[in-house]
Amino acid sequence: MKELEWINRLLMHLNFLNELSRTRYLAARVPQPRIATLQRTYEVLLTIGGPVFMKWARMSNESFLKLAANIASHYIFHNNSNHPQAPVEWQLLVALSNLGLCGNGGSPHVIAQLFNICKGSVENYTNGCILAIIETLEKDHVYWPTAEDRERYTLACWGRTVFDKCVGFVNGTIFPLATAPSAHKEDYWMRKMVHAVNSLFVCTANKRIIQAVHGWCGSAHDQRVYKNSKPRGVKLYTDPAQFFSPGQYLLADSANTASNIVVPAFKRPNGRSLPTNKQKFNFESSHQRVAIKHTISMLKNRWQSLKILSLHVNGAKSARRVNCWIRACAVLHNYLIEKNDVVWDELTHPWTSDEPDDEDNGLVSGKDPARRDLIFSRFCRRHGLVN
Repeated sequence: MKELEWINRLLMHLNFLNELSRTRYLAARVPQPRIATLQRTYEVLLTIGGPVFMKWARMSNESFLKLAANIASHYIFHNNSNHPQAPVEWQLLVALSNLGLCGNGGSPHVIAQLFNICKGSVENYTNGCILAIIETLEKDHVYWPTAEDRERYTLACWGRTVFDKCVGFVNGTIFPLATAPSAHKEDYWMRKMVHAVNSLFVCTANKRIIQAVHGWCGSAHDQRVYKNSKPRGVKLYTDPAQFFSPGQYLLADSANTASNIVVPAFKRPNGRSLPTNKQKFNFESSHQRVAIKHTISMLKNRWQSLKILSLHVNGAKSARRVNCWIRACAVLHNYLIEKNDVVWDELTHPWTSDEPDDEDNGLVSGKDPARRDLIFSRFCRRHGLVN
């Protein structure tokens, strides 16, 4: 009797599973009323233009249309399906809104309601546009300057400052995560009491990013990230001759280790203040290094999703998506700098950075202060200070 009851119960469960496998939806689907179509929303925003369009596209109408034309030929937007994709312009507007908005107002649900599409389409459009932007534009807009470009830049600065052989500025920044990663969350937890990923940026005086390193957890120190940077697939730290002509270097804050190609600010000794000459040297250096602060602030202010990433890291695939998200924002930053599209509604405010200079934590491997000492001696002679 018990055996028969057990068999009947098993058959009931099997029938239930069979019914579930044949039925995609357990309840009847009720169509949601649409205020407008994606096409109508796009046409209205493009027609209005100005600050209203910039709020969603994060750039002017002209720059938007040029960007759409530049990526339109990418294979991600073309398939052999009987159901063609939405036009590139529509997908791009949705993707830029996803990249450019922060918090609840920039969630895929809100963006889906505005453009009258489903949440899955928001994700698909964003992923496709990110891929197209990286594969189409990154190599032409985020690159290390050639020897001729570096020489031209240093000649323009010659004699105006003791840092006239500086070809760029390096600094790290964090991108907070809205939720803790599923695995190894302690590695992403940092001293600013948030889970975050860490990136390193190198920029020029005109705020153009020439090198970026992503994929490090928030607890990683900037010096460690720098030592693993690989422009052109070669480590910048171990083979500097490929990236610097004789005498050229980067300016950095005191968290970095002094070397032949990195000139950091002087670090205050424990319990003591810096001598006056070194304080003035640091002050002069900070006037130059403010370019990297402005660059990072411009990046985060335009692409505000970077202020707190709503992407959940639950494995290698999602971690790569975070990296690609940041890479695409950096590419767009340079693209718009080169198009002179640098002013919009939220950049009318002064650029500010909430990130103080990091403190040195003792990472001194490969320390070589000779370059900094030479520049410091020139600085003291120029300003009549005792070396």
